[in-house]
Amino acid sequence: MKKYEADCKNIDELLEAIGKLPTTIKSLEVPTSMVSFQPLVKVFKDITDMSEMVDICREILTEATSEDQVKRYGELISCDLQSYCGDSDPKGGYYVRLHTKKSIQFAEDMSNGVYGSLD
Repeated sequence: MKKYEADCKNIDELLEAIGKLPTTIKSLEVPTSMVSFQPLVKVFKDITDMSEMVDICREILTEATSEDQVKRYGELISCDLQSYCGDSDPKGGYYVRLHTKKSIQFAEDMSNGVYGSLD
């Protein structure tokens, strides 16, 4: 069972998962758009108030999933909260991923070598 990581169906579930993170985490990265490859992210360090962090993330994610973003990248299908250091490390770094049909297809195409070899 995952302690802090979460696979979410929507932004509200994601924000709930973020709210459960301890303030001891090293960092939290939140994407500012739904672009498939290397989205720009806001990086938060030295978090002291997780409820304030949830409010900040809500603002960022509302913009990242706005109507304009949906027109460009497609509708949000799911999102998740992942750890860089393993889910049991309350001092590790965490990051948010947003998934659309286009981003899922892009990931599949990359693994299948559609864009060439990764070597």
